[in-house]
Amino acid sequence: MHQNIDSLAKKTNRLHHLLEDLEPDLIIITEHGLKYEELKNTRVPGYSLVGGYSRSTARKGGVAVFVSEALENVTTSIDTPQKPVELICEFHLIKLKIGKQDLYLLGVYRPPSGNLDVALDIIVNTLDPIPTWKTPTIIMGDINVNNLNLSGDRKKTRR
Repeated sequence: MHQNIDSLAKKTNRLHHLLEDLEPDLIIITEHGLKYEELKNTRVPGYSLVGGYSRSTARKGGVAVFVSEALENVTTSIDTPQKPVELICEFHLIKLKIGKQDLYLLGVYRPPSGNLDVALDIIVNTLDPIPTWKTPTIIMGDINVNNLNLSGDRKKTRR
């Protein structure tokens, strides 16, 4: 499940209520707006923080990845050579080991003002070391592209 939350600190009760009803195995939260120390101390009942990205200078933004406690032992945070770029492409990559199969999940947030071409290059460079031809890979989040507009940014995401 992905949720753009626009300041998690102010909306933890809403998130908890939503999760009680849906009970997803994975949660990608974008625009959490927390500094990394605050994010590490954030508790979501029934879930563990796998990792995330927090902005160091600008407000808002960021990505956090939580997994249900049942998946905690099969989930790994992946350190990538490509690093997130604040205000351009913020992300966190995890790997789940389900039986003999690996599954990669990239949680992404691109602010509306972030350069889409640069953001897409960052995503490609992040996924490049992963053998995506034989390993399921999911990209989930908010890249702020209007898919109803048949031209412009939408075309760039269809390469």
